[in-house]
Amino acid sequence: MIIVGEVLDVRSEWNANRSIIFTYVTVSVEEYIKGSSLVKEIKVKNLGGIVDEIGSLVPDSPSFRKGEKVLLFLQSDRYSECFWVVDQVYGKLTVTKENKIIGYGVSLEEFTHRIKEYIAKKK
Repeated sequence: MIIVGEVLDVRSEWNANRSIIFTYVTVSVEEYIKGSSLVKEIKVKNLGGIVDEIGSLVPDSPSFRKGEKVLLFLQSDRYSECFWVVDQVYGKLTVTKENKIIGYGVSLEEFTHRIKEYIAKKK
């Protein structure tokens, strides 16, 4: 699934046996580029985070900020209703207030247009 959305919430918590910290990111979906759903909010699950004063840093794990606009390449988690970012930091792109993709020098509209063209060619 590929979406454009805004980060609504970021929170970290231990798993059930307190052996792994996960960060859960709630994203308000503005557009489904690939895949579709009536769901307007999704949860993204990442390894790592900070709970109380204990932190777990996972190299290449994407970071998120509340209010950030993002383009995400996602895959579903077979054990929950959450999604994982595909290819870690490479599957999360940040969109500026001017609707440009950071690091690519193109507008969000142009970038998503290219993705849709590519998907159409693969069908």
